[in-house]
Amino acid sequence: MATTILFRSEKPISDTSFLRLQERIGYLFNNPSLLERALTHPSSTAHANSDNERMEFLGDSVVNLCVAQALYEWHPDWNEGDLTKVKSCVVSTTGLARAAELIGLRDVGRFGKGLPSHEPLPPSVYANLFEAVTAAVYLDSGLEPARAFVLRILGP
Repeated sequence: MATTILFRSEKPISDTSFLRLQERIGYLFNNPSLLERALTHPSSTAHANSDNERMEFLGDSVVNLCVAQALYEWHPDWNEGDLTKVKSCVVSTTGLARAAELIGLRDVGRFGKGLPSHEPLPPSVYANLFEAVTAAVYLDSGLEPARAFVLRILGP
């Protein structure tokens, strides 16, 4: 019998969906509550500091560091301007939104009434989810697993 993880959003997410997401991102959480919080958009909760905004803040820096280091190491012949241009494209709202869509964060995100479940999300919301999930991996196990996640998804 499948159990469900209770979210304060429109519908609960099953353990199966939660596990499938972890398979898609290539990381199994030691503390699944970190992933749950990363998927919690501010519109879905009235409780201060119970959404993903702080994680988004941290995840932004982790994503930037991982991408910057990878570009630096992979392209020793590029100058600072070249590195900056490519990093800006990869970690742009559009780039991160595409990555979030690719791994299906919309399907498991926790959204309130301001973001109806049958309408496309704004790219900024997708990008924020990606950054928050990155922070969740980082907080759960550190930089190396977070780097592996970021590069596995954004590398291509």
